[in-house]
Amino acid sequence: MLGPFWTFANILSICRIPLAATAAVIILMDGPVSRSLILIFMAGFTDFLDGMIARSTNTISGWGKILDPAADKFSVVLLGAALVWKNLLPFWFLGAIVIRDVLIVAGGTFLTHRLGRIHMSNLVGKVTTTAIGATFILGLLKADAIVMDIFIWGTVGLLVVSLLIYAARLLNLRNNSTES
Repeated sequence: MLGPFWTFANILSICRIPLAATAAVIILMDGPVSRSLILIFMAGFTDFLDGMIARSTNTISGWGKILDPAADKFSVVLLGAALVWKNLLPFWFLGAIVIRDVLIVAGGTFLTHRLGRIHMSNLVGKVTTTAIGATFILGLLKADAIVMDIFIWGTVGLLVVSLLIYAARLLNLRNNSTES
């Protein structure tokens, strides 16, 4: 069900975590913003590349379907916590992200156990992750309050929409599995 673990795409997903962790440490230590930004962009690039490589080399695996979103979630928590600690983002914003992710992981785990297969993330989830990243970058760059408010609330809107889409998919897949 999970397939091969050590694929190039999966290694890229795994690399995202130390890149984000290093950026978070730099943020916490008031290091150069440019270094944090480079690491964040490198982590984002691995997120773009891993899926593209898995599809083009036909190495999509159950592990990749787990590792890619898990790396996203760990990276978001690490960077978000550092930005909250440095008062660059509000705590409630990180809390909203974490609550949404916990609900999605719980639903995905339920589906995996119920149906015996792992489902990939959807486009709205990927857009939401990108919006979170953009908001984090703007927070790190200490963008004007109005810009931060627009990005924070826009991202919260995407968090809600993506959670509703995942919930609808969960219910649809669950209902279809009980009809079979």
